[in-house]
Amino acid sequence: MIQEENTNYYSKPDTVKHYGKLYELRPDERWIVDNVFRGNDILVVGCGTGRTVLPLDKRGYTVTGIDISLSMIEEARQNFVQNSVFVYGDAADMNYDQKFDTVFFPFHSLDYMEKREEVLDRAKAALKPEGVLVYNTHNRFFLSRFFRYLASPIKPYVKDIVPYGYVLSYYANPYKE
Repeated sequence: MIQEENTNYYSKPDTVKHYGKLYELRPDERWIVDNVFRGNDILVVGCGTGRTVLPLDKRGYTVTGIDISLSMIEEARQNFVQNSVFVYGDAADMNYDQKFDTVFFPFHSLDYMEKREEVLDRAKAALKPEGVLVYNTHNRFFLSRFFRYLASPIKPYVKDIVPYGYVLSYYANPYKE
């Protein structure tokens, strides 16, 4: 349910065009990169059109971005030529040949994924022995969204209205702890 809905949203031409104009790290992401990232080989899961990839690429990181929206990946590939590689596919089904120093889920991308446990297992397997997995979210700071979650008839999902439609966010611990 969530995967199909969100893939459809992120594949719409208007959505791709909108995100294709955004290429910068948010302030919290800059802090994460400066203080948490390890090494040079980075995997960005849910990379979209490459909003976080370009700034990482400009900083000299070797970046692999993965996204389930072919439209987003095609847009990303048109804009990058340096140290970036873009992979179309479902992060829950990926087997990475390369090992990464940091696996990064920017701006709550994990919340949009249906098979989160599988995605996290694949991400963990893709890490080098001293690597770090970084998940950035804003969910716990948006109280109004939490209250919408509590009232949602389709738990654990919340329908978020966004500029060109809606996406479904998953608001539950993937390991049921």
